[in-house]
Amino acid sequence: MKKTTLLLVATAMSSGAFASTAFAQATDTEFFENKIRPLLVEACDGCHTRSRLGGLRVDSREALLEGGESGAAIVPGDAEASRLILAVRHTDPSLEMPKAADKLSEE
Repeated sequence: MKKTTLLLVATAMSSGAFASTAFAQATDTEFFENKIRPLLVEACDGCHTRSRLGGLRVDSREALLEGGESGAAIVPGDAEASRLILAVRHTDPSLEMPKAADKLSEE
């Protein structure tokens, strides 16, 4: 049993499966830190950090997953189902964010 497990691990490592996963995670983190976090800070932090308007904080992944009074703000792997995306795209009039500001650009 142990020999089979070791063989599977060695095969996966040599095929690059672990390297690909690590690379994808690093790329996702880099994208978030360079593109998403600055946008959240600029457009959302004023209302959705310490003051937790609507019960929502946007200052951590855990807070976005927990969400606010309306539920989770993000659905990992399904951006189209994420309330945060609906809010910034202004596709639901009751969720349009940021309030009292221009709609965010499509970019």
